[in-house]
Amino acid sequence: MTVRKMSRNLFGRVCSIEIQDKFTREAKIYDAPPFTIDFETDFGGNNQTIAKLYNPNEKTIKSIQGTKKGGITIYPTVIIIAGYGGENGVVATGEIFDTKFVKSGVDRILEMKIKENVSAIASAFVLKSYRNMPANAIILDLIKVAGFKPEKKIVLGKPKTYSSFVAQDFRSALVSIATDTNSEYYFSGERVGFRPIEQPPKPSIILLDETSGLIGSPEKSNNKWKIKSLFRHKITKGIRVAVKSEMLESDILVEKGKHKFTSKGNDCYTEFEGKAVK
Repeated sequence: MTVRKMSRNLFGRVCSIEIQDKFTREAKIYDAPPFTIDFETDFGGNNQTIAKLYNPNEKTIKSIQGTKKGGITIYPTVIIIAGYGGENGVVATGEIFDTKFVKSGVDRILEMKIKENVSAIASAFVLKSYRNMPANAIILDLIKVAGFKPEKKIVLGKPKTYSSFVAQDFRSALVSIATDTNSEYYFSGERVGFRPIEQPPKPSIILLDETSGLIGSPEKSNNKWKIKSLFRHKITKGIRVAVKSEMLESDILVEKGKHKFTSKGNDCYTEFEGKAVK
């Protein structure tokens, strides 16, 4: 886990944005403070992040414009780390796909929209065929050919061996295998992983009650619970949260939600929804 030093100015909250150039591998880190940073990121849905960096210099603005390569613009990688003191970690990672620069009073605000490996996936053509090969082996080879790295474990919802499989481009091949194996694929930086769509519940790793950040009362709708808490970077899809309140005392298997963070106020929280599990 990456840990940032605690800032007393943010009531123990910490945040940083790291921008990495894909060609030079150089990275620039912007910490709050002295910078002001806002971001909102969703998980289990579009997996998109909108981040705002206040008053960056011209070099920073130029660095996020991307580099043209064969008709495709390659944008830098962004890693956002946030949390509290010694309890923080990566909240979002991906590639900038849109930017906007606006003025608000005396502030100049750089807004970045971030999604996982946009241009890399778009430009990854593999054009390979496979015969009598299990899905796991095909996935590992596709990841290598496309220039990515695999997660430590490729876990599928069910096994599948293909008598014949033709991959024309990286994205459609991943989608096809995921559909056939009751799985979903995901990106974590430059790593590609697969996981079952319905993962078996894991032991609770997060306790959430009035003393540990629960905000308001959980609300039930269509057999799912909607819950809000203070910012908790570890809450994400597939995590099991033990919720204790007057309305609910049960483990919740998180299906989707969002994190919101600001270093200039107190509007920091995590919202998520999921089903009660035993």
